[in-house]
Amino acid sequence: DEGPSVPKTSSNVPDAYADGEITRPPKHTMEIVSTAERLGAPRLGECQVVWLVPMDQRGYVIGRQGSTIGRIKEQSQAEVILTQAPETRLVGGVEFCLIFIRGPPEHTMVAVAMISQIVRGFLARDGFEQLLDAVEASISEAHTWRRS
Repeated sequence: DEGPSVPKTSSNVPDAYADGEITRPPKHTMEIVSTAERLGAPRLGECQVVWLVPMDQRGYVIGRQGSTIGRIKEQSQAEVILTQAPETRLVGGVEFCLIFIRGPPEHTMVAVAMISQIVRGFLARDGFEQLLDAVEASISEAHTWRRS
């Protein structure tokens, strides 16, 4: 009789069979990094736009076997990265994927125009908070001034 079988520390042992005294912890921990963190800041002279597209329309931007996204990248010369679950955003009860569009401003504008012709979507506030707040304040101030 060999007694109870002891799990090997070199194999992936299910939690139900693991013995805390003989099974070693994982060698590393997983760290989830967002696309924005992974990309970092745009290079000097470049800009980044984050465009939100409903998840149910994401496939139209990609196209069959990546043909549409490939054409957008080729014609605009911009870097275009789409996120997928779980990196989505919920706005007004609708789930959106994020499309990061990077490159020189003129390339970025071409890519945004191409994408907006394919699917509905809108500009995310990411990176534009101060500018958008200033514009909204200016519009609000002008609107108040006109009423006086």
